[in-house]
Amino acid sequence: MEKRFSNHNVLFALMIMSVLILTAMITITQVSNYDLWWHLKTGELITEQHTIPTTDPFSFTRDGERWVTHEWLSEIVLFVVSYAAGDSGLIIAKSILIALILFILYLTARVYCSGRFMILLIIPLFLLLSRHRFFVRPHLFSLIFFACEGLLLQAVFKEKISAKRLWWLPVLFVVWVNTHGGFLYGLVLLGIYIAYWIIQKYRRPHSLIPSVGTLVGIMAACVGVCLLNPNGFDVFTYGLTIYKEGYVASNTEWFSPFDPSMREHTMFYVYTVYSVCFLIVSLLAYKRLNVPAVAATLIFFVASAKSQRNIPYFAMTSIPLLVISIDYIKTQRLGHLLAHKRVAEIIKIVCIMAVLTSGCKIFDKGYPIAVKGQGYAKPGIGINESVVPVEAVSFAQKHGINGNLFNSYQFGGYLLYRGYPDIKVFIDGRADVYGKQLYEAYRNSLSVPSYFSQFEEKYSFDAAILESDENDKPLHQYLWNDPKWHLVYFDDTALIYVKKTPRFEDLIEHNRYTAVHPLIGDVMSKHLDINPQLVVAELQRAISDNPRSVSSYVMLARIYRNRRLFNDAERLLNQGLEECPDNYAIINQMGLVYLRQGNFILARKWFTRAIRLNKYFPEAYGNLAITCIEQDDLKQAKKMFRKVLKLNPTDEFAGAALKRLEEQPGW
Repeated sequence: MEKRFSNHNVLFALMIMSVLILTAMITITQVSNYDLWWHLKTGELITEQHTIPTTDPFSFTRDGERWVTHEWLSEIVLFVVSYAAGDSGLIIAKSILIALILFILYLTARVYCSGRFMILLIIPLFLLLSRHRFFVRPHLFSLIFFACEGLLLQAVFKEKISAKRLWWLPVLFVVWVNTHGGFLYGLVLLGIYIAYWIIQKYRRPHSLIPSVGTLVGIMAACVGVCLLNPNGFDVFTYGLTIYKEGYVASNTEWFSPFDPSMREHTMFYVYTVYSVCFLIVSLLAYKRLNVPAVAATLIFFVASAKSQRNIPYFAMTSIPLLVISIDYIKTQRLGHLLAHKRVAEIIKIVCIMAVLTSGCKIFDKGYPIAVKGQGYAKPGIGINESVVPVEAVSFAQKHGINGNLFNSYQFGGYLLYRGYPDIKVFIDGRADVYGKQLYEAYRNSLSVPSYFSQFEEKYSFDAAILESDENDKPLHQYLWNDPKWHLVYFDDTALIYVKKTPRFEDLIEHNRYTAVHPLIGDVMSKHLDINPQLVVAELQRAISDNPRSVSSYVMLARIYRNRRLFNDAERLLNQGLEECPDNYAIINQMGLVYLRQGNFILARKWFTRAIRLNKYFPEAYGNLAITCIEQDDLKQAKKMFRKVLKLNPTDEFAGAALKRLEEQPGW
């Protein structure tokens, strides 16, 4: 008996360890969200000035505009953590918060089910469903409060604790309302249970359910304390205001998971499969499910179907019901099988190994990025510089590029985090401050440069920091051709333009790019014929400005390769791999260097390595196919060309080559 008890606890402890490892691998990721930065700056501002701003201090387009700072308390917490422990501290704190949510979900499921091991096996589904929302932002606090409220309501419903504990909810809400706007979801959840209890009170007057007056009083108290915030009643209408803004219509955070554009997101498939499986399992065990929990799950499923931002709330309401349903099915269908001690232990060991293997695999190879075809992300700490313009802002500060700056929407928060008050931004992530009209005009300026001209005329700015995005090419083309504007910096993330003014004369003279533009390919092609030394010099300067600029290594290596300067190309790409280890674009370029030299064995090795790092990289498949042809491995070449066409059906070269291989097997 003692041995059996010991084995059970050992397996349970191993399962806890496995879930924690999986949680860490999924949640300890580099900071890449662009809204975090203005939250940190707001927390810093409140801490230093001892006042909560209600008008915009950060932009020159909306200076003094009304600003509902409904997240001020969480912004202070985030700033304090950042000040004390830096970016890494924020990432670790995020991981701890998500682990805490799992623990609360575990306790909630335990209210209904005694199977501790089974609960631990099911709650990691929250990680899969909500991974796209795991970034450092105030909404994490809202998820914690929602989970706590759910635990309290479920415990009272099952009479595990006294209904008097419901009076703790106003305390929860007074903190919640000053932390994040998700408190409204908490009021909805509470309203569902209050309504159910009131109905039940009339049906069973002598039950242990609190009186109707008490229930109404609790609800009124929770709503009333929500007015204890710096913005008063505006916190209730804030969400509606955001939803009406143009930002919502163009930002994927607000899209339905069933929107056609979401088919490229891995989240769509996980969410769809989970929803279908949850429905089937729940129908099989519907007799065990309680009415308010089902009602809450249905409401938050509809909310999640409307906007993917709400998927974590659906996950938190549905997972306890999933545990109940699976426990019922297990008892009814698998009870005799699991009664055998050895069988039960083997099943548990297999489950532990599956969870632990998943965590180790993520640590080794990473997990798919939210958008299909964009490779894998490995666990890590620090800032993701492929998204956040760290080096570009450092360059701007070094060369005195400050004042009013025109900027890409995604960069606004980081610019004011690093530069305010010396820098004021054109726009950032606070959609309610800028409004639908300005946001739409900004979006139009990226493709219709006349809008930019109007901004230039209306507002006083002489510098622009823009995202390196092919979709914004019209604006880049306009600035490149406008003699007033000059490109002085670029990397994989950002480009900086300055206007020809006295304060930028020296910067333009020494840093202006005239022969290279990363988004306008014909610029470099034209100058390679006229003055190749200038092109090489400018690419070398780009690498000097930012040694992690992958595109600069690739472009310069291509020039060396085409001029048969293979040693220079290899040396350059090895330098790039020292700065950017395991970068698939640099590795693919190394393969091309060896392919050009006729070293097919090494070329194949490098192309294979690039594909292993990013299986959605069609160029590497095409290059590997060509290498296979050179080695007379035509079967593998056809396979690789089919991979190219699967990823890029419009690739004419791959289509023609595959057709020729199939028609002429001996080619």
